[in-house]
Amino acid sequence: MMSKKPILSITDKAKVYFLDMLKQNPEATGVRIYLKKAGCTGLKYMLDYVVEQPAYHEILSIASELTIYVDRQAVPYILGSEIDYVKQGLNGRIIFNNPNEKDSCGCGESFNV
Repeated sequence: MMSKKPILSITDKAKVYFLDMLKQNPEATGVRIYLKKAGCTGLKYMLDYVVEQPAYHEILSIASELTIYVDRQAVPYILGSEIDYVKQGLNGRIIFNNPNEKDSCGCGESFNV
């Protein structure tokens, strides 16, 4: 029996970051991940806080207090990705380590597969 490839994984640093953000947004029940057309190479990762469970999303229970909702249209583009949180000096940001990316723009704004 073949194992199903996970849609994505989340590092411990990213999990802590999302949990901290959810504590600051008590009405939010999770985080939504989707893609939109943008930038010079085509697609941009988007994150939103979720108040009501969105329709047509895959639901990933990361921890009892953290649910990730992935837009079904984004799944083929991000399948097997890892979400991480990195700090550089005083700044921190969420990054996607996506094995499907073929190209990205120099500023990191967008990517294509």
